Amino acid sequence: MAVQFSHRPQSFKSLLAGGLGIASLIGITACAPEQIDADTQEVDINVEEVAEETEALEGQAVALRGKFLADMGETAFKLREDTLFPDDDILVVNVTGNDYAVPSGEATPMWVTGTVEKFERETMSDKYELTLDPNLYEEFEGQPVVVANYIALAPDPEEVSENPEAFYGQRVVVDGEVETIFAPDAFSLENEQLFDGTGLLVVGAVPDPIKAGPASVSGVLQTFSLAALEAEYDILWEPELRDTLVEAYTGQPFILVQEIYPFTE
Repeated sequence: MAVQFSHRPQSFKSLLAGGLGIASLIGITACAPEQIDADTQEVDINVEEVAEETEALEGQAVALRGKFLADMGETAFKLREDTLFPDDDILVVNVTGNDYAVPSGEATPMWVTGTVEKFERETMSDKYELTLDPNLYEEFEGQPVVVANYIALAPDPEEVSENPEAFYGQRVVVDGEVETIFAPDAFSLENEQLFDGTGLLVVGAVPDPIKAGPASVSGVLQTFSLAALEAEYDILWEPELRDTLVEAYTGQPFILVQEIYPFTE
């Protein structure tokens, strides 16, 4: 049985559109270890809690969803509550080393993991080697900020099913049920709104064994092509499984997985 999905380090081709490199696929962080502890367990939380309980959460690794509100220069943006009548918003500072996608419409939430801090411009500029305009960020001094080590779009499963082209090449987080586990590095994510019958294929190595049940899967949405994957990775699937996946999923969207989180509303 297949037990490994390993990257070929000698390959420099990219499966991703828009210049997103292979280094972005292998882990959820691209920061130096002293900046973000990638092994810290995130606490699922919302924007309101970060905004109103900053002291209790300071230094805590968190995972949260919210709606994009506004860019704040090239390295930060404001994230608001994902509610009908939002009251709170927070600043998110991007230290991933990668650009982030901004939703094309207000409907698509964003997913952020990172650490809660109090914003101090000079300290943060030095610590993370950022250029933060004092005039632009004056209003945030002393306010809560999430220093983000991972940023993704969090589309509704129906959005992914109906318009996958809008998300190809982008980091996404999609909710569903882990149903059919084909191998330790391949499974289907199912949802009543996701590709009725076959679900959404998810491929790639993850740190912990895959378990059936509700999950939020983060990764990069691509069009499934076994040949393209084999050009980048050593795929150790048995012939029967290869044939099954090729027949069911070729040309369909799939997620090249980066992390699996417990499902959160």
